[in-house]
Parts: sequence; C-alpha cells; structure tokens
Amino acid sequence: MLLKAVAREPHARFETAEEMLLALQRGEASPLLRRRAPLIERSPAGAWPLVAAASIALNLLLLFLLLAS
Repeated sequence: MLLKAVAREPHARFETAEEMLLALQRGEASPLLRRRAPLIERSPAGAWPLVAAASIALNLLLLFLLLAS
C-alpha cells in the first residue's frame, strides 16, 4: 500500500483519499498474523557468533577509550 501511495507515476497512485482509506480499512480487517521468530529461536547456533562479535567489538571500543584518556 505504501509503494502505491508513493509511486513515481501518477496513474499508479491512489486516485482519491477515499480509495486510500478503503485500502487502510481492508488491511486493518485482515492484519498479518505471522510473527517472525527471533534469531535465537530459529537458529541458536547462528545467534551466538553474533553475540560474541558484538561483545568483542564493545570490549575493543572500551579498551580504546580507556587507553585514549
């Protein structure tokens, strides 16, 4: 719906505000119920390297700040 609202070509956009409101109401009546599982639930083995990399990066930043002062 957003892509249609901001389309480059005028003929591809909503013609009226009422048409956009109707599209919003239809979307509200049938929302997406699919909740994406967090990475730790989908792939526990894949999440821990990311946690470790973030921890190492934060520790290096803190070490740099400690040595710089």
